[in-house]
Amino acid sequence: MDNYLKYRFLEHTADIAVEVRGETLEELFGNSAQAWLETVLGGDFIPYINDVKDVTLRELSSEELLVGFLSELNYLLFVHRWIPARISGLTIEKDNDELFLIARLEGEEFSVERHSLKEEIKAVTFHNMNIVQKGNEFVTRIVFDI
Repeated sequence: MDNYLKYRFLEHTADIAVEVRGETLEELFGNSAQAWLETVLGGDFIPYINDVKDVTLRELSSEELLVGFLSELNYLLFVHRWIPARISGLTIEKDNDELFLIARLEGEEFSVERHSLKEEIKAVTFHNMNIVQKGNEFVTRIVFDI
């Protein structure tokens, strides 16, 4: 699946909107992370992987889990100055009424000498977000508040 089929940026008046697809919920989350990374660092960013971080999240809905996951990526970059450049493992499981996400992120420290920000995302929003299954794929729309 090339990037155009994984996600595509949409026209939006003030923020950045992207439609994301994935054959599984895990792939949808991974493709959403790629769209987030392209938004903040641009499509030509080449990572230098030298560190890993594990993320675990628990939420009541897939939409809350996706917003929480992308917000965690944003937090790692803009607060801890660490670029979550690649996901080497991501699982989503249902536990009673909650969804549980475990992800292993590969990345590097942000450096002004090596990196430049394309956009600063203030927040990942719930605006128009609804994860739906259409045929054999999951689809959602994400709006990044910039």
